[in-house]
Parts: sequence; C-alpha cells; structure tokens
Amino acid sequence: MKVCRYAGRPPYCNRDVFCLLLFPAAIHGGKPSGESGPIRFKGRLKWNSMEIRIIGAAVALSAAAFVLASCTRDAEEGRQVTDYREYTLTLASERIPGVFTSCGNDVMTDVYAVRQDGDNEWTMMSGTIEGFDYEAGYEYRLRVGETSYLDYSMGEPAWTEYSLLEEISRERKESEGLPDHFIPQSYYQDRFVPEYRYFVDADDPELVGKGLGSSPVFPAGCHCIIYGTGLSEWIVLDDSGKMTGRGILEKKNKDYGEFPDSYLKLPPEGNVRGYMEWKFLDEDGNAGIYPTFDVFLVSGTSSRSEQPVFVTPYLYVDLTESCKEKYPEAGVRSAVVSYAVELSY
Repeated sequence: MKVCRYAGRPPYCNRDVFCLLLFPAAIHGGKPSGESGPIRFKGRLKWNSMEIRIIGAAVALSAAAFVLASCTRDAEEGRQVTDYREYTLTLASERIPGVFTSCGNDVMTDVYAVRQDGDNEWTMMSGTIEGFDYEAGYEYRLRVGETSYLDYSMGEPAWTEYSLLEEISRERKESEGLPDHFIPQSYYQDRFVPEYRYFVDADDPELVGKGLGSSPVFPAGCHCIIYGTGLSEWIVLDDSGKMTGRGILEKKNKDYGEFPDSYLKLPPEGNVRGYMEWKFLDEDGNAGIYPTFDVFLVSGTSSRSEQPVFVTPYLYVDLTESCKEKYPEAGVRSAVVSYAVELSY
C-alpha cells in the first residue's frame, strides 16, 4: 500500500475566495472585519441545506485533488538513476584500511583498491561489486557497471552501486605500488591517541618512572585505531600518516581473578563491564611487536538506559619483573603501565 504525504506548502488562496468557498454565510450579511490578521466575521453565519451540499462537494473535490497531487509527487520523487557508465579496472590483491561516509557518518573498514585503465594511482572503492566473488592474493581485471541513484526518501539520498559485467582475468600475485591505507588525516587527527599512564612502587621510583616515561609500549603520539567487523583489526599511524604497524586483534574473555593485584594501584576510570586479553598479531597472525595486554572494558556512566553504551578499553601490562631486571638498584616492588584506547565504531 502506498502512503501518500504532502511534501510542501499548500497553494496560496485569495482570502476573499477562501471565505466565500468555506463561509458562504458571508453573502447573507456576514462581513470580514479587517484587511489583515485572522479572518473574523460580523453577523450570524447562515446557510441552507443546498449550500451545505455544495460546500461538502467542494471540500471533497479539493481533498481528492490534494491526495492525487501528493501521490503523483511521491512517484516523481522515488528512486531515480542519475548516471550510469561502464569501464574496465584493475582490482588489487588485498584490501586496504579506508574511510568512507555512510548516512553522514565516517565508517572505517577494509576497502578495495582499484585502478582504472590509464591511471597510475590506486584509489579506494567503497562498497561491494554485485556478482563478484573476491579472493585475497589475486589481482583482477574486471569490466564493471557503475550506477548512481537518487532517492530523497532514503536516509542517504545519493549513492552508487557496482555490478560485475565481465571478469577479464584473475592472476595470483601481490599488487605493486599499493598505499598503506586510505585514511584521511581529518579522520584520525587529535583522535585514537592512547592515553598513557604508569605506576611505580620502588625505593627509587623516579629512576624507574623516567625509563617508563621515555620508552612507552606504543610510540608517543601515535594513533592506534581498532576497527573492522567485531573490532578485530588494528593499525598504528604516526602524525604524518605513515603506518608503523597493522594486523589482527585476537581477543578472549578472562576472569578478574586472573589479573595481578598490581592493577589496583592504577584503576581504570569508569564502570568496569568486562575483562579480556588482547593480542596484537601481525597480518599473518604471528605475535607482533606489542605485548599481550590484560583489558578492562569500561563505560563512562552507570546509566541503565537501553541506548547503546560506548566502551573504552583500558589495556594493562605488569612490568614488575622486567623493571626489577632493568633497574636492580631501584628496589622495584611493583610497576604497571596502562593505555586507554578509542575504538573506531
């Protein structure tokens, strides 16, 4: 069933015509008072049965015309194809972290890297290609159709869809000249910088604290972005956008009793909702340059609202034993570091 709606202002009606149509009593002695402001009448409103039938018929006809115009306008404003073109492109052997806009929000995920005939640079293609089954490790030559749509009844009125017309070739190889990512600086600037804290209990805490402060686990000023389906991928960028690491995030649940008591010296800020263990693996699933972290999942408020709750992970590592070995003269009893990281939902 089609629901009709009026999407604009009704046409302007001359006030005298309007009065005569809906208030024919005006011709029986009622006179409009004033030339501006609300319409008022002096005298008694009087009409006979014939006038009532005429009024009813006029109102019904006006309503029918109004509904018909609304439905016609809806049909004209439905989904429209604004552009269509076909071309040949090369699709890279791996997907790359990138950011695109959907319904006014920035979305970060792994996207296709493509290059059209005659282009030297790889560019990002957001979305999927209908009818195409992608397998990493292969470089493809494809003939695709690109259709642009416009529909103001949608949350995002303008969008583009791709369809496979022909798979020209499929070659197992590593594509050359790929960029590290398609993440604009505006997306990560002033964001995703791990908040670093540490705690030291020692006879000479300044010596140990100086070492922990100058040699953090994550490079100072880096941007650590955790993203993807199930927040299962990570990438670390410096301020210039250079990638210093990328890989898979392996997660598992833990019990609080498995955490060392030293974490109580540096408690997370907020309400703890869960406990986990995170491993930052490289792209091949091997242990990377970062240690295994114990994680407190923390929310900022104690609200019981049904609204989605955004969680901040607090990553912890107990460095007591390593600091004892590195600073034997410092009398280290406890050393803990912690990072609060922002997730890319």
